Amino acid sequence: MVKESMNLPADTVLPEDASLFIQESVSAYSWINNGEGSPLTIRVNPKKLTQYENHGPYSDGPTAVAISEVQGIVWVTEHVDGEAIYGSYNKQGQDISSTHPTLQPSFCQRCHTTYKDICVNGTCAEPVLNMFE
Repeated sequence: MVKESMNLPADTVLPEDASLFIQESVSAYSWINNGEGSPLTIRVNPKKLTQYENHGPYSDGPTAVAISEVQGIVWVTEHVDGEAIYGSYNKQGQDISSTHPTLQPSFCQRCHTTYKDICVNGTCAEPVLNMFE
């Protein structure tokens, strides 16, 4: 595990200076765990740890997973020919991208490409918990 973060509860009041990325993330995932939030852990393929620490570029294959611990959602980022590919799965490895609009790969792709200052080479690095320190 390289980071701990949080899917924030639906009733979270964000600081006024929260980035648009954080605002959209909180809004998009406020439904998780019936709006109660969930710890989120980020795990990186050990073969890509140096690439992750340098924000890429990434070699082909699985890169990182973000796991919503309570809900059991596993967001997967892998790279193919330098491009990030996204998927959403349960802990049994079944594709759950059709169960909610924010779990669809196109939703992930849109957000990750919109916020290129935070999401470099397909992985994002703005831990939500840092805002509350």
